[in-house]
Amino acid sequence: MPFARFGLIVNATVPLALLLWDALHHNLGADPVNFAIHTTGFIALTFLLLSLLVTPLRSVTGFSWLIQFRRSLGLYAFYYATAHLAIYFWFDRGHRIGSTFYEITHRLYLIIGTTALLLMVPLAATSFNRAVRALGGKKWKALHRLAYVSAILGCVHYYMQVKADVRKPLIMGGILAVLLGYRFVMALKRRTAAPAVQAVAGKSRFWKGNLRVGAMFKETDGVRTFRLMPESGGEIPFAFSAGQFINLSLVIDGKKVGRSYTIASPPTRGAYIELSIKREEKGHVSRYLHEMLMTGQAISVSGPAGRFTFDGKEKRLLLLAGGVGITPVMSILRDLMDRAWDGEIDLVFSVRTREEIIFADELRYLAARHPNVHVHITVTRESDTNWTGTRGRITAEMLRKFVPDFTNRLAFICGPTAMAEAAREELVSAGVPSSRIKLESFTPAAAVAMDDGVSPEEEMPAGDLPTVTFAQSSRSAPLPARKSILEVAESVGVEIDSDCRSGICGRCRTKLLSGQVSMAVQDALSDADIAEGYVLACQAHAKAPVTVEA
Repeated sequence: MPFARFGLIVNATVPLALLLWDALHHNLGADPVNFAIHTTGFIALTFLLLSLLVTPLRSVTGFSWLIQFRRSLGLYAFYYATAHLAIYFWFDRGHRIGSTFYEITHRLYLIIGTTALLLMVPLAATSFNRAVRALGGKKWKALHRLAYVSAILGCVHYYMQVKADVRKPLIMGGILAVLLGYRFVMALKRRTAAPAVQAVAGKSRFWKGNLRVGAMFKETDGVRTFRLMPESGGEIPFAFSAGQFINLSLVIDGKKVGRSYTIASPPTRGAYIELSIKREEKGHVSRYLHEMLMTGQAISVSGPAGRFTFDGKEKRLLLLAGGVGITPVMSILRDLMDRAWDGEIDLVFSVRTREEIIFADELRYLAARHPNVHVHITVTRESDTNWTGTRGRITAEMLRKFVPDFTNRLAFICGPTAMAEAAREELVSAGVPSSRIKLESFTPAAAVAMDDGVSPEEEMPAGDLPTVTFAQSSRSAPLPARKSILEVAESVGVEIDSDCRSGICGRCRTKLLSGQVSMAVQDALSDADIAEGYVLACQAHAKAPVTVEA
């Protein structure tokens, strides 16, 4: 990448260097000023089109690293466009402001060209990372769509300025039409391929606020469902897709903690959301929710997020769930049945014992009521000999028995990490393409580690731990494996803006300059963010030294 960046700089400066060389050696032809004006304008338009080419080229080739050059190409377009105007002002108009202003305002092609350049000014001014963070990703992207308008005006300006041979302007215009047409087609595809649940008018896609506990239900001895409702009544103030999760922010024993939980209820039931949560013996948060939370109590919520969603296009689904991993699967199943979806659904649910079958009555009801729903339950540790159902972990052989055509289905897997990964391997070995498997895994022990006790790393001398370096703040600190970069930043006084602390809102986004991190959740990052090296400080953990931009 450093070599590629160097190559881009060299190639971007070569045209200017050649122009200056020819100017010094009087090789610009009979009208050197006009030649220099036309050349810088042509190069500016070329770089602008190249910046617009990055996104479709990245999408077609799969080379996500290309995205890091888009801003640089746009800046070079701005620099050459500025040189284009500067040469016109200084040499053609004799650096007379009045004469330049008169010419520009009395010639349509000059008005169009100047407008194209002016539209590039805010783009150049906000092309830096701090501007992106200050504006926010959504506003920044909206602002930078001005590049499309600037490119269109640039092509029109070029066409009107050429008096005879218009082949080059038409070629430029044709290239621009293809690039904009590609974006239009992809936008239509994204709209038609949107998740089954669309944003509802008046509802936000990301929301933060309080919901009250409307009711609580016991599902099994260890699992309880919490129904959360708006404090003032009405519908839930945010839109979500079946299979997504939210973040709960709680204060327990004077300490602020956050946890993410899947929404088990479907978006078709707009008056509430339900979270079905397993009580972990060493889980600080889950024990608090089970033992201390009361009906009517307000709880801070932010979200939603998650990509474990179904767009409704397939007509045959395979749902594999383990333990409390049934919650996102149940949300999808409930949603589809509420919508009278007519495709075939086979749910294979793995639990340790029959007493741990969450939603047992409802699953029987759904299978009896809907002929297209088939529920298969297998137990792995059931000691009761009266159990006549299936025993054992989910295998390809078991799936062939339950769902003969399972290799031709879109598969969703959710459960403890070991179960989910094993089920995925069974599917892949049976011939199911990885692209047709959606996996959502979790390990309750991971959450426990965040709550109680001291990790082995913290017992080690600080000098034996990897370090995180905060480049802008010129500070470094030891980085225990169980602590996020955000937590370490706060401990040494480095300010990183944050909010949800669960990888949903994206407020703690910062650029990784060196090293590697792991993130359990990164839904707030777009593919472009990931390609440019951004990480979420609240989710980023590392076992080796890292440097971030903060």
